[in-house]
Amino acid sequence: MYIRSSFWTVVLGSVGLVCGLAAPVQAGEPEEAPHFAKHFALLDLKASHGPLGLMLDTSLNARSTRSAPGSLLLDQTYREVGIDFAISPALAEAGLHAEWMPLRIFRLRAEAHALSSFGVLGYTLSFPTADAAYSDKVADDRVEESEAGVGMRLSLQPTLQIKLAPVIARHTTSVFWHALGGFRGPYVHERLYDQLQRTDGDGMLVHKSLLAYQLWDGPGDAMALLGGYPEYVESFESGTSRQRVGALAVLVPSETLAGFHRPRLYVQGGTNLTDRNREGEVFVEGGLGVDLWFAEQD
Repeated sequence: MYIRSSFWTVVLGSVGLVCGLAAPVQAGEPEEAPHFAKHFALLDLKASHGPLGLMLDTSLNARSTRSAPGSLLLDQTYREVGIDFAISPALAEAGLHAEWMPLRIFRLRAEAHALSSFGVLGYTLSFPTADAAYSDKVADDRVEESEAGVGMRLSLQPTLQIKLAPVIARHTTSVFWHALGGFRGPYVHERLYDQLQRTDGDGMLVHKSLLAYQLWDGPGDAMALLGGYPEYVESFESGTSRQRVGALAVLVPSETLAGFHRPRLYVQGGTNLTDRNREGEVFVEGGLGVDLWFAEQD
């Protein structure tokens, strides 16, 4: 019952948010407060250890932003829809997203993505039981058993956030639902959050909080911040879970660089407090990214 309820929460929330936001952003319906539209692309190259991964993550976005300089809660709120694409040496992913920030303290994002695993590098492996080990050593030993397959992932991600300069606090709760095809199963190792998922339908609950301090506030989007966070991940059907803590550093050295907007460098790392396969192990993730603006109009 719990997994069915979570599934329908994700489906109905995702469909409702996409349908509710796509038309206004594209059609530019008149609003009481001034709005301006922006079309832009995000490009990020990410690498991680624990588990090992490398991915190019991109999206094409249309955003309508509200200008209300006299309101702390409404100024710079927005609606956004976009097309997402990501590729790694072992996986490709494509889909749609919609994001809505009705207040500066609240943001809601929905995603619907299709996945395709290439069946290489031990990236997607089947496991017979939910209590099977799926560490990096297991993946290395079974690399010849890598399986190709396809899948679908739906997600709903509400975020509460507040900025009292120079302190930033944020909490995101994410609900994911997966369905996978072409794998032996009945469980497959999911690498994004390092969990086992049932091939006939499974979900995950992710809680992540961030408390950060803005070390530098430069012109435009330029800034530097340092923070720390706890994260908890639980898979519904397999019962696998992970709890870890980490530190995060972000640097945006200038508003533009070589024609790109918001050039950024970020790195995070920490330790796994509770994890059946990685307890006590260190994890490290990092990335480089830029924005490419196509058009901006009032």
